[in-house]
Amino acid sequence: MTTVLPIREFREGMFIVMATRNGILKKTDVMAFSHPRSDGIRAITLDENDELISAMLTEGRDKVFLATRDGKALIIEETQLRTMQRGARGVKGIRLRANDRLIAMVNCSVAEAPILTITEKGFGKRTLGKKYRIQNRGGIGLTNIKIGDKNGKVVNVLPTSGDDNIVLITDQGKLIRTRASDVKVVGRNAMGVKVIDVAENEHVVAAQRIVEAD
Repeated sequence: MTTVLPIREFREGMFIVMATRNGILKKTDVMAFSHPRSDGIRAITLDENDELISAMLTEGRDKVFLATRDGKALIIEETQLRTMQRGARGVKGIRLRANDRLIAMVNCSVAEAPILTITEKGFGKRTLGKKYRIQNRGGIGLTNIKIGDKNGKVVNVLPTSGDDNIVLITDQGKLIRTRASDVKVVGRNAMGVKVIDVAENEHVVAAQRIVEAD
């Protein structure tokens, strides 16, 4: 399972945007999924060796933030995506360099909201959405984080607020919980700061946001 989208009601003007590992995006009217069948509904046609990595609800005029494992990022206007039928393949969202892959898609319509990036060696940074200029669909994007042997590849990218908690899990079963506000807000080209200590052969494999209930 890739993702679950809670939908309280199906109504006109709402869309589902899907993203694949190979950088393909697809936008479909949410009403196309309003009559489920017992054997399921095909939501997207995937190329061989591709897979769905994310899906989100939008309102037709949102900003879509795409992040790759090698530290690139691309923001596009949702209006660059035409609405497609359920079974369609989609269009190129971001052009990936060799051996890179898309690892996250974020709705970043609020320019002041910090975007949190976590790497496999336990580093993290927050950067304001307004630091990324909007570009055209299909480009290679901008630098989201400087990666190297010290901090490793990107694990996840998340929208955050200062009240959110972040849970990090390593491949050796270690788990920590920290406040998003404890991660420094810096520019796009920064490497980030240590968020969790990992052993020499240990890597962060998951990072998720926990929103505190009122």
